[in-house]
Amino acid sequence: MIRGTGYYLKPIHVVVKHDTSGEKKYIYVGRYWWRVVYVGKKGKTSRVKWIYVGKEKPAELKDYPDPPSHILVGFSFIVLNDKDILVREDVFKRYRWIFTGYEYEEYRAEKG
Repeated sequence: MIRGTGYYLKPIHVVVKHDTSGEKKYIYVGRYWWRVVYVGKKGKTSRVKWIYVGKEKPAELKDYPDPPSHILVGFSFIVLNDKDILVREDVFKRYRWIFTGYEYEEYRAEKG
């Protein structure tokens, strides 16, 4: 319904960070509004720029219906390797049902 407006709603946002310990992927599940603008061409390829708008529906879309709710809005985690993820304790408690049937352990970062 909002295709022609230039706005897009991403249900998942991935941030990749590199540091001395390697690559970490931060995965956020929610409603993330973005605006896509045309920035020209490079060769035959059109180029666009994604501009983050926020978690709230933009005022320009007030006449459009709200997007449907999603059961995992607010769930976030860090991908540590191909088989392990790190979840904050408050997020784990809220979404504990996701981990039913899986092994998990508490992780305490060493201070110092």
